[in-house]
Amino acid sequence: MKTVEEFYKEISESKALQEELQNASDEVLETFLKQHGCNADAKEFMAFVRAQSEGTIDDDAAATIAGGAPIFYDAAGERSDVMKPL
Repeated sequence: MKTVEEFYKEISESKALQEELQNASDEVLETFLKQHGCNADAKEFMAFVRAQSEGTIDDDAAATIAGGAPIFYDAAGERSDVMKPL
C-alpha cells in the first residue's frame, strides 16, 4: 500500500490521475484511493493536500500583489516600525 505522500507525488506527476481526481466527491475519493493502493481515507488525503498548499499562491495571484511594507532601520541599524530622522 502507498502512503498518502507517495500517492500525492504520483498524482502530481500524472495528468490522467489529476483528471480522474478533479471532480471526485468524498465517496468517490474513498474508492479512488483504494483502487490506486493508497492507505489513506478521504479525510486524511484532503488534510494532506491542504497542508501541502498552505502558504502558497499560484503565479496569477502572485502577479496581483503590489509592493509591500517598507522596513525602516534606526541609526544603530536596529529594525524600527517607524521612520525617524537620523
